[in-house]
Amino acid sequence: NTTNTNDINVSMSEINTFLLNDNTDKINYIKKTVDDYNCTIYDGFTCYDFSRMLQSNAKRENITMGILYIRNTINFSENTNLHIINYVYIDGEIYGIEAQEDEIIKILDIKTKYNSSYITVIDINDNFYPRTVTWKNGISNN
Repeated sequence: NTTNTNDINVSMSEINTFLLNDNTDKINYIKKTVDDYNCTIYDGFTCYDFSRMLQSNAKRENITMGILYIRNTINFSENTNLHIINYVYIDGEIYGIEAQEDEIIKILDIKTKYNSSYITVIDINDNFYPRTVTWKNGISNN
């Protein structure tokens, strides 16, 4: 069950207009707080929350966005996430969207920007994409 990118594609002009009008980037980042027993005291408002809010706001404007978990290892667990951003198909190509800054990032620039090794794609229906994108020898799908 794959999604046709023509059905979810937006233009660069459309995404720029959406980001200009969206206020997600105006919210303050609040770090998650845990106690001495690693129990959450306050969930904060983190990159996950920014990404989910931007995704929800985009959906209201008929723009389809997914989530990218940027990680430093192929093993997937809570502690391996370096950052979480959105992704969107713009003019037929996949781009990352930094919800905290309204920054549009070419997919191949994510590795350098975040000093990352892997990204895991969460599709538009919140399913793990069956592949993890790695940076070895350029971009490849495992």
